[in-house]
Amino acid sequence: MKEGIKKLIVWADKQPPNSIELTYKQIADKFGIHHSSVGRILNKLGIKTIVKPGPKPTIKLFCNHGHEYAVVERDKRGNCKECERLRSKKYKEEHKAELKIKNKKYNDKIRERRLKYNNEHKKERQEYIKIWRGENTEALKEYSRQYRREHPALYKLGRLKYRTNLNLRIVSWGQDGIYEFYEKCPVDMTVDHIIPLQGDLVSGLHVSWNLQYLTPSANSKKRNKINLMDATKLYEKILRKAGLK
Repeated sequence: MKEGIKKLIVWADKQPPNSIELTYKQIADKFGIHHSSVGRILNKLGIKTIVKPGPKPTIKLFCNHGHEYAVVERDKRGNCKECERLRSKKYKEEHKAELKIKNKKYNDKIRERRLKYNNEHKKERQEYIKIWRGENTEALKEYSRQYRREHPALYKLGRLKYRTNLNLRIVSWGQDGIYEFYEKCPVDMTVDHIIPLQGDLVSGLHVSWNLQYLTPSANSKKRNKINLMDATKLYEKILRKAGLK
């Protein structure tokens, strides 16, 4: 040990200042002394040569299930992310029915809250949407053009479906008075099909008795939906008027 220290002193004196690039452990192995004593011995002997410290030893840490923290990382609570993911997946599989009911209740609650808010702030929302559309008209047109460029097949398919369904809804009879009905439409109203031409449950025809006047907001809100009882009453009225019932 003493012989190694003497050799270390002789060797260090011959080195240019700030030139030693060996780690303490490498120096210790070179002279047969303990690496923890290298720095202390050099400082005690007044040797000002800087010895670069070696890299810190890599300590691999694992969770109880063998996942390495350096790979899977930890969450904010310090738990293994992979274990938490597997635990969550197992819980969802075991409680699938309960979670489905719980999620449905939550979604219904959120939907009711949203509808309540929309009804309470209907005018404000309509005014905001009107202003926003007016300020972003060009952006909306550009978005529509870009969508058609990026999805040409979907756009063509949608137009083809619309034209095909529309042609099926326009018949040769029942067209009397349609032109006049459109001509007499008030300025602040739009022409709407009572039973939508492409309804989600039932579809109507483009005939004179299936037309009505609605405000733009009411027409937009109605969309392609209709109550089946209302549709039944309308057809009863038509049949009664034609003397068929």
